[in-house]
Amino acid sequence: MFEIVFQHDPSNQDKQEQPTDAEQARARLAKGNARFASLWSEGSPASQRLVFPSDLKGVLEAKAGVAPEHHPFAAVLSCSDARVPTELLFFEPLNKLFVVSLAGNVIGNESIGSLNYAAQHLGGSVKLMVVLGHSGCGAVNAAVDAYLNPSTTPAMTSTLGLRSVVEHIFVAVRTAAKALEGTQHPATDDEATYRARLAGVSVVINAALSAMTLQQVLGPAIPSDCKVAFGVYDLATREVLGPEGPGLTDPPASFEELEKLAVHVAGMDRW
Repeated sequence: MFEIVFQHDPSNQDKQEQPTDAEQARARLAKGNARFASLWSEGSPASQRLVFPSDLKGVLEAKAGVAPEHHPFAAVLSCSDARVPTELLFFEPLNKLFVVSLAGNVIGNESIGSLNYAAQHLGGSVKLMVVLGHSGCGAVNAAVDAYLNPSTTPAMTSTLGLRSVVEHIFVAVRTAAKALEGTQHPATDDEATYRARLAGVSVVINAALSAMTLQQVLGPAIPSDCKVAFGVYDLATREVLGPEGPGLTDPPASFEELEKLAVHVAGMDRW
């Protein structure tokens, strides 16, 4: 049995200090995810109690008629998938992360606007903006299937909203497919193997592309001490991974760098 508790004790509040720069924010998220990923491992006690010490004074003890303070240290664009509990997987208490959830963690005007607001209008507390993809993403799978079998596209994208999500991800899928052409997993592989490989690489490139776009669009408009990073949450291991291993990664600076990243990822067995 696992018991997850958000604990607020006014006499013994969480002493973890707010990150003051992007590297501190990245390190804190990495440390939190490593702790979360280590749970439920082989040999773990049959019964565990997971406590999130939470300084919720601004939420639970706010004066009547006065809004609580809002000072998250990171903003996260994640997928809407219910298996990706953003605060939990980074082991963060409430009111520490500004989370924007969209299917396929795609970049659009609304998500850009939300993250822009977080970076510019929350007292400078946001030091890191994260794009978080995840393995087995249904939106990426839909884009992969539409790419591999265009005849299914009309049924799969029967509404404007669905078309918008799939079209956003198509660039990542095409980039991943091009990268796979020169590997041991070309399109001539059996259909199931190639599809799985294409979906895995596309998840990484989709997150990287969203982070690259976010950096290009918002770079001049956000404080210089606020940075952008990306990663992929592995549903099986509960780890947040970059192309090289655990942790978040800087986004590519250009489409040429994105293509090089795709070739690199396509040549790895992990994805």
